[in-house]
Amino acid sequence: MECVERGLDPLTTCLVVADESRTEKTICLAATPAIKKYGVPGRARLFEVVQKIKFANGGRRCFSPGGKLLGESCDAEELEKNPNLAISYIVASPRMTLYMEYSARVYSVYLRYIAQEDIHCYSIDEVFINAEPYLATYKMTAHELAMKMVREVLEETGITATAGIGTNMYLAKIAMDIVAKHMPPDKDGVRIAELDEMSYRQKLWAHTPLTDFWRMVICSPIEMRYFATPKSKDRFNLSFAFHWTDKENNPVNNWECVVDNFLRVPMAHQIIGDYLVIYAAENQEDRCHLLMRPYQVYALQAVELASIGHDEGSGGIAHGGVVWHTTGSGKTITSFKTALFLSTRVDFDKIVFMVDRRELDSNTSKRFKEYAKYEPVTVDDSPSTYALSKKFKEPGIVVTTTFKVHNLVKKLIETGDERLKEKRIVFIIDEAHRTTVGDMMVDIKKFFQKKGLFYGFTGTPLFDENHAKGKVNKESEVIMTTERLFGPLLHKYTIDEAIADKNVLSFHVKYINTSEFKGYEDLRDKLAEALAADKEAGCKINEAEEIVAGWDDLKVEQEAEKRKLFVYQDETHIPRVVEHILSNWEAQSQGKFFNAILTVAYKKRVLAYYKEFKKQLAKQDNPIHVAMTISFGNPNSPDRLEKEFVEEMFADYEKFTNVSFTAGDQKRGEDAYYEDLTERGGSGRGYRNIDLIIVADQMLTGWDDKYLNTLYNDRLQGLIQAYSRTNRVLGSRKEFGTIINYMRPKESERAVNDALSLYDSGGQNSPAYVGTYDVAVEKLKARVEKMRSVLPNPTEWQTLEKDEEGTKAFLKVFKAASSQKHKVEQYYEFLWDDDRFGITQDMWLNYVGAYKNLRPDSNEPEMEIISLPGRLKIVGTAEITAAYIIELVGKKTKTVDGVRVIDEESMRIILEKIHQLSNRGEKRQAEILTEFLGDIKDG
Repeated sequence: MECVERGLDPLTTCLVVADESRTEKTICLAATPAIKKYGVPGRARLFEVVQKIKFANGGRRCFSPGGKLLGESCDAEELEKNPNLAISYIVASPRMTLYMEYSARVYSVYLRYIAQEDIHCYSIDEVFINAEPYLATYKMTAHELAMKMVREVLEETGITATAGIGTNMYLAKIAMDIVAKHMPPDKDGVRIAELDEMSYRQKLWAHTPLTDFWRMVICSPIEMRYFATPKSKDRFNLSFAFHWTDKENNPVNNWECVVDNFLRVPMAHQIIGDYLVIYAAENQEDRCHLLMRPYQVYALQAVELASIGHDEGSGGIAHGGVVWHTTGSGKTITSFKTALFLSTRVDFDKIVFMVDRRELDSNTSKRFKEYAKYEPVTVDDSPSTYALSKKFKEPGIVVTTTFKVHNLVKKLIETGDERLKEKRIVFIIDEAHRTTVGDMMVDIKKFFQKKGLFYGFTGTPLFDENHAKGKVNKESEVIMTTERLFGPLLHKYTIDEAIADKNVLSFHVKYINTSEFKGYEDLRDKLAEALAADKEAGCKINEAEEIVAGWDDLKVEQEAEKRKLFVYQDETHIPRVVEHILSNWEAQSQGKFFNAILTVAYKKRVLAYYKEFKKQLAKQDNPIHVAMTISFGNPNSPDRLEKEFVEEMFADYEKFTNVSFTAGDQKRGEDAYYEDLTERGGSGRGYRNIDLIIVADQMLTGWDDKYLNTLYNDRLQGLIQAYSRTNRVLGSRKEFGTIINYMRPKESERAVNDALSLYDSGGQNSPAYVGTYDVAVEKLKARVEKMRSVLPNPTEWQTLEKDEEGTKAFLKVFKAASSQKHKVEQYYEFLWDDDRFGITQDMWLNYVGAYKNLRPDSNEPEMEIISLPGRLKIVGTAEITAAYIIELVGKKTKTVDGVRVIDEESMRIILEKIHQLSNRGEKRQAEILTEFLGDIKDG
């Protein structure tokens, strides 16, 4: 329309429709075919247009005399004729009234041929037409009728329309967007394409890029999932395809409900417009699209309604509140989108995102900026209190710490500056449970109480049951719960729900007795003796034994510790823990595929553990990479680490990372070390990655590492937050997170169960706990028995080659057994047991071979058969490979008169090995080797 109004040809004019007054981040509402030829997408941000045209002109300049372009043009034909011209383009401001007038004129053309009830308006410039009932009347094909209407639109409005024809609305839309818009136009610029089910499969099944389709839904009559379009089919991970749910987290699977609740406008538009995050990661490989999960959407909506006083029970008064989403459920994305919505859609002066620690400040700021790159909002960080005071006066989002905001408030009070009190500022507080009992948050709230709103995000809110020591506010109320500080609970998503949805993993928890006492029966005997010897107890030995017999193990442990019948001494305890971790490292890390954290109480114990690891690792041939991190403190702090030790630690780190740091250096000192450690620790596996990180409090909140599968725990505080470092989803290789506790076994178990009960889970039957090892082994044995019933002898797999149903049955039961075996292998207790598993290792390898031999021609993707290094050892058995057999042939044959010969016994041995190779799944290699042996004569 903009081209027609200007008397320009839309097929040859470079033009975009966009509102330049909304900055270069504004979305272009339309782009002409001419400008799209230079790489400008249909819904580009304006700055992308600038970049694409700049790049195109750079290419033209390379071939222009003297490297200079002489003049410019926005006409494609002129640009093609004269390569020395620079590409220019027109930015037309949107004129919705004019567009609606044109839309009405086009619509009037359609009404001449189609009844109103068969025309479905999709947008201002697009309609769906049900033409089927009219084709017989007009004695036309669908293509002829479309052409007639398109010609009349062109003649009467000057607008060139494009048409897609399909047997349903989806195919018609795809025919227009993917086929017609990319096909050569006729002389008038008209494009019409047609698709049916078969031609769709033939032309578009393997179409790339996938983003052309914005595929995001997998739906059958009984199940639905949605996902963010991956970069390629290979990057698709079913673990990140989510079920849509209602507000109570009940899955919505019925296809009619899916259409009504998810696929209809405006919700379908909101999903890809409002609830999509474009993650512009620093690492090119990590860049992707992210779709919010249902609970994240509902939390965002709840905060938005509370911020304008439109939620139930608010009485029209805006208020703060709490979002309780379990640790690991993606609070960073939820809080970013919340900040974005409140910054751009509600009339607030400033959005302040607050974290409680400096290291989280830099990490969150970096992530927010990566999320906001294509959004119409600015994200700032705050290197100092002075810089923060300036940012408060500007619109947008600022990421800062509670400490810096509190310092700012103190300075404003000291100077009597109350201007910020009049600003409408929203504070979003991450890990809000950590600020509930502190002085700083109460002071901040008091200063901004007139117009400020506060929203606390947490995975572990504080309740009355936590018995936290609170802060008294001006009304003399004790603030010791998260809701009392921030307001009512706005949305909840608990650990039970997250595990049921497979958004986080369950835990396998082990409690290790490090020999401070022999066992609980031994403690009972010692307690009975102690009670009998206690004059205040006044009981005889038999009475004491009866009393102690009535106590459970937890009570026994608690009473024994009170009476100092056992003591945890770092001098003996720490070496035992380190020895235990190292002796099981290869198995627990699955051959160094996964990494781990060791968390302990207090800085001095971090140092003690680090020194002990260095001592024991010095005796190993292939040591693991161990690093540590603590709060280094400021230069004047009395408990700051000695410079010599920091330098020693940096030198150790450089040995395996090849990255150097300098103690006390502002740029390459402690802060840079921590940043590299957190980045390296969560970036997957590699030669220079960290295997184990020792921490006190750092990295136990706000840090994600999907390759972390084990938490070694030698403390009692903050268990749920610490445990949750291991529950990030990765794939089939990681079924659960493993927690290994080294202190007070029964007290630790009670603390975990109490915490899980408080946060909507609890007891050994909680979904937060993965099943016990014994239960997992029983499931494996049952599946192995079923597999063996289908194919009793795996070396006779050929009997199923021509039995299609038998092959399908075997593949199915083998997959089930293999999947359960893999789960069993991830348990800390795993050790191959022929009797308990119902199969020997050697026999299992033969079943793997049978599976490989029977599935090669299948169209299904090959399942991952994972071999865990360090787990399985078959003493005295060589690995049977083609290379091994060829080497064996070389040793057993000799040359006589130019001919290779072999004796009968050696031939028998080699044929036996070839048969074994075939049974291990290498049928084709075995056939080639058999043919090769045919050329060798008996000698």
